[in-house]
Amino acid sequence: MKRAIVPAQITTIEDKVAGNLSLAQVGLLAVPIFGGCLIYLLMPPLMGTTGYKLALVLTGIMAGAGLALRYKGRLVGGWIVMIAKYNLRPRYYVSDKNDGFLRDEAAPLSSEVFTADLKTRPVQVLTGLSTAQTVTFEDLLTNPATNLRFETTRKGALHVSVSKVE
Repeated sequence: MKRAIVPAQITTIEDKVAGNLSLAQVGLLAVPIFGGCLIYLLMPPLMGTTGYKLALVLTGIMAGAGLALRYKGRLVGGWIVMIAKYNLRPRYYVSDKNDGFLRDEAAPLSSEVFTADLKTRPVQVLTGLSTAQTVTFEDLLTNPATNLRFETTRKGALHVSVSKVE
């Protein structure tokens, strides 16, 4: 399937359907007329003219005509929607750095397992790695099968643990 880029100048131009009216304006003018026909047909007395039917139909036509007007190149209905969205937006934003939204939940480690691991294995400090060792270490870190954890204590110490290497 071929795709083509359409310039923005073409997509922003409204098509004129009838005279100087766009499709949205014609719809805003036609909907109250069809609604008035339904009111005339379905409300009592059926197929009869009464004052309240005439008032409902004229109110709908005036509302549709008012929404179909243009102000500064936009329809009045579009302005009303834009102002309503602006006024209905939230006023206060509450930010919580401890929010868990879209975070990977790691299973909490029990203190017994963590201290037992530290006691059985000596802590290794990696300094002065060769290039081959650095590449091997970076491959280990980027392996999805590796479970790499960075944990801090209350005093700010950093503990790094690597497990489940296959």
